[in-house]
Amino acid sequence: LDEADRILDMGFADTMNAIIENLPKKRQTLLFSATQTKSVKDLARLSLKNPEYVWVHEKAKYSTPATLEQNYIVCELQQKISVLYSFLRSHLKKKSIVFFSSCKEVQYLYRVFCRLRPGISILALHGRQQQMRRMEVYNEFVRKRAAVLFATDIAARGLDFPAVNWVLQFDCPEDANTYIHRAGRTARYKEDGEALLILLPSEEKGMVQQLLQKKVPVKEIKINPEKLIDIQKKLEAFLAQDQDLKERAQRCFVSYIRSVYLMKDKEIFDVSKLPIPEYALSLGLAVAPRVRFLQKMQKQPTKELVVSPDNKVIEPRASSLTNDEVEEFRAYFNEKMSILQKGGKRPKGTEYTLANEISDEEEEKEDEEETEEKLAKAKESQPPSVPSTGEAKETPGQFLDRDEEEEDGQDADFFTVKRHNVFGLDLQENKALQKKEPSKSSVKKKVTKVAEAK
Repeated sequence: LDEADRILDMGFADTMNAIIENLPKKRQTLLFSATQTKSVKDLARLSLKNPEYVWVHEKAKYSTPATLEQNYIVCELQQKISVLYSFLRSHLKKKSIVFFSSCKEVQYLYRVFCRLRPGISILALHGRQQQMRRMEVYNEFVRKRAAVLFATDIAARGLDFPAVNWVLQFDCPEDANTYIHRAGRTARYKEDGEALLILLPSEEKGMVQQLLQKKVPVKEIKINPEKLIDIQKKLEAFLAQDQDLKERAQRCFVSYIRSVYLMKDKEIFDVSKLPIPEYALSLGLAVAPRVRFLQKMQKQPTKELVVSPDNKVIEPRASSLTNDEVEEFRAYFNEKMSILQKGGKRPKGTEYTLANEISDEEEEKEDEEETEEKLAKAKESQPPSVPSTGEAKETPGQFLDRDEEEEDGQDADFFTVKRHNVFGLDLQENKALQKKEPSKSSVKKKVTKVAEAK
């Protein structure tokens, strides 16, 4: 079995059981993976007796190839898209793979970057494509000497892309094992390669610690602020002209927030620490779309312990609400009632339109089922932790097209270090983005005392 740790996941249980039932009892079983499983439960399913575990890097200093140079940068969430665009502009003669956490991120950013025309061929590979389309994208990327592939973790295992120079992890991987498989798309067969991981400030400590525990050597480098190109205004212009692209941006926003919300390691992935309004602006959206599961999470009352005079915990109770919170909930309730009385139609004056709730019903249903399924699995493996709510058509080629014959020139000084920090500068902070509170409905219906009590 190749990629044995993933093949033995519960998602492949039925298929694997059917295969095992048709195999002879006396057989030799070999399991291969860069991140091998040691789970007794998994090995028992294969009827392995006294298995011998062989790790090729057991005595090595590092678990990744010596020819792979691995670095990471730390930047704010709202700067990541500009960082990616600036990186591509500085590596026009390279072959790169960029990993994202969701299909809808790939779909939206692929379309946006094709319009931006950074000067290099861009391809997209994700799980919502048909198999024939995936093969076409794979073969086209293999043929090209310089190109960028936007991909989900569907490309992290089992695919051999020759001559890849860079692996850029746009979104933080779920764990160190996922990082190893992503980075393994480059530096293959003793060739050189470089891996760059983009981390948020809230992700840096936990993720770097995990990588070091897995014997993965990563070091922090800086970005030359003079080479950083801000593309937010261009995205806003694109979305103002194209309603379909705007809806894709909204789906991208919700999909990324959901991916962080569903991560198991809450020490690294804390959705309450994300600058949500600023992230929406960085995608070109004027207002952050509504995220249903976040609203449900925020409505759950926090529990506080009641301690008796003799320092004994009596029982938990729901925290009391302030008058402002009561008034806010009443306004929210009145808005909901007015919507129901009008047959489910929202007022036109509010930004919370149906488009912000994602108009594609089938995709939304699939995502909700996926969310519920992952949450159910998380509850089985560990007690749920509730984050605190208190924490915070083609355009003319005028967008910075560059002469294709121009060389990259030592990464065009995009990194202030090229393996050592020359300038010692951090990323330039963007101007403080004013947080826009979602406008409340101006229409307030009078409700009876009975309805209000309900």
